[in-house]
Amino acid sequence: MLADKVTHDVEVLHGDIAQNQREVTLKRFREGKFNVLVATDVASRGLDIPNVDLVIQLEPPKDVETYIHRSGRTARAGKQGTCITFFTKKQEGYIKLIETKAGIKLKKIGAPQPQDIIKSSAKEVIKGFEKVDDEVLELFEETAQQLIESKGALKAVSLALAYISGTTEKIKKRSLLTGQELFVTFSLQTNEEFRGVSYVWGILKRLLPQNITDAIRGMRMYNDKKGVVFDVPEEHVDTVTELYKNEKESRRSMSYELEVAKELPDLFETENPQFEPPRQFGNRQNGGFNRNRGGFEQRNFGGFNQRNNENGNGYGNGNGLPNDFGRFGSRPNGNFNGNNQRFGSRNDGNPNYISKLRNTSLPNSRPNGFSQQNDRRNNFKPSNY
Repeated sequence: MLADKVTHDVEVLHGDIAQNQREVTLKRFREGKFNVLVATDVASRGLDIPNVDLVIQLEPPKDVETYIHRSGRTARAGKQGTCITFFTKKQEGYIKLIETKAGIKLKKIGAPQPQDIIKSSAKEVIKGFEKVDDEVLELFEETAQQLIESKGALKAVSLALAYISGTTEKIKKRSLLTGQELFVTFSLQTNEEFRGVSYVWGILKRLLPQNITDAIRGMRMYNDKKGVVFDVPEEHVDTVTELYKNEKESRRSMSYELEVAKELPDLFETENPQFEPPRQFGNRQNGGFNRNRGGFEQRNFGGFNQRNNENGNGYGNGNGLPNDFGRFGSRPNGNFNGNNQRFGSRNDGNPNYISKLRNTSLPNSRPNGFSQQNDRRNNFKPSNY
């Protein structure tokens, strides 16, 4: 969002930089020669740098000690400071772990809105005005006076700041919940506590047309269970606001309030936090979805897909089996031989047991039945034959 004209002096610090260069960088940072230091954890311990106002962590660490060291680079010697940590839904468990182990409560805020970033960029522009020499100003006074006369003083200055900061086009809305552009976060608050979001869905379906309710995304309940927040596509924002206004004017009292959210409240957590990314599927570990025991594709004992001449009895056709043959999990780990249509079964511990698939080409066979080839095998007869 910041234009190229609004810049910060930035230097980096990491383990691949020579020690003498690191010391030079830290010395320059302490002296205020630049105001942004991008660093790895090499800068998280043992550094006492005063006047650090803000620490930003791009993701939460997996242990509390690292978080404390990182955030401790600010608010030193009794001063105040801010530490902001970005995290995804899958990393939320680490935030809870930090809160529990460190005995602190972190304030959760939404993604920064474009308006806030633009206001910050305007402040940076003003700081740069101090560098302009007075003799240079004389070259702009005539044009500035003409602009003030045609636009007014306030609008003239605003136009100049907007152009200098690079903000000339219409600002795109952004969700407070996810940071996704072209979505606006709404807040609906009720007078009484409710058990679930189905209560709120009932309100919205009575107020809004179906095409808008179908477009609502990411509904989350307040921690006190007296409200929700949710995202609405930007093109529906005016319609939602107008319909609520009309509904409110037509009734003596309303049991709820609906407005565009300015900030996120404390939200009710409905899911257990996840501490590790989910295991990748497609490997040969148990529980996976591809060629794994208990999965859903090839080589799954008692699985659902076709067998491709592999072990097991699938629930579907394959290897020339008739469509109506087979029962789920009937002969785990049996081998099918397309030449003689025989199964080598190891269910009962007898590797020599062989059962033939009955079909019309074999004598004394019935369709889709099984001939008994071993007395030790449990008798099995399909119910319909």
